[in-house]
Amino acid sequence: MKPDACAAGLPHVIYIGRPLFREVRLPAVPINETGKHPAKTGEPGRRLTHMDDRLDEIIDETKGVLKEMRERMGLRPTADEAALRPASQPSGAADAKRAFESLIPPDMRKDIAILVVDDNAERAKEIASLFQGRGYAAETAANGDAALARMRAKPFHILITELRLPVLSGKALIAITKREFRDAAVLVATGHPEDLPLKDAFALGVDEYLTRPLGKNELLFTAECAYYRHRAIITASLRSDRLLKLEREIGQIKQRENTLQEELAAAREREAKVRQELIAARRAIAEIKQTLDSSGGLRKLLGLE
Repeated sequence: MKPDACAAGLPHVIYIGRPLFREVRLPAVPINETGKHPAKTGEPGRRLTHMDDRLDEIIDETKGVLKEMRERMGLRPTADEAALRPASQPSGAADAKRAFESLIPPDMRKDIAILVVDDNAERAKEIASLFQGRGYAAETAANGDAALARMRAKPFHILITELRLPVLSGKALIAITKREFRDAAVLVATGHPEDLPLKDAFALGVDEYLTRPLGKNELLFTAECAYYRHRAIITASLRSDRLLKLEREIGQIKQRENTLQEELAAAREREAKVRQELIAARRAIAEIKQTLDSSGGLRKLLGLE
């Protein structure tokens, strides 16, 4: 085993999209001619041996994950993977013919509308036919203005657009789509990445980004990833909006509660004042009654005595 994971046979994977993994560098350790750590006695030796075995396991697990990802995307195996493939399994061109394993169930695809925007009519039709063959409802548009007219006439779930378009550029189309059509995922599939670099595209709200030439399986896989990613973003945004709305409503309820508490306190003060006035009135009545009931009370009241 070599200390460098790449030297150990890990395939390189180029993913044109948002970062999925971060690079982790392990500290270099001395090795001998056999590719193992030099023999050491005591606890340090056992710990180094354990680290060595664990690193082997991590490399094997990583190879398995990368191999599975490549198979899901329909890519050819690396030289190391081909060497490890049993003779009974297909390889090479046979792999390319293997059916693409979709991320979206068949019963959902008919309800997902895709709009392909490209000034090359033949290429747009080919991409649309690819998705139609998988059960999607796909249409084409020759420029950004025509695409907007279609999107305003009916809802689309995925927009696949070239950047360099007549009438209205792909960049402008993306900006308007993000402003007016919040539910549409955006996938850039372009031969002119200089018109909108990857970093700027993601800042504009693009969900996925591909450059030509495009592989069929790669395009299918990336479009479905864009769909799921956008759904997750929309769901999180809706939850955030709902939470904000609930927070505003709670604030209004608390404000109303405070107002009612103030009104209740004022009412209690008025009630206490009325009670005091009532007690004073009752005392006055009792004094008058006592005066009337006493001997000669009426003559005194009338001033006759």
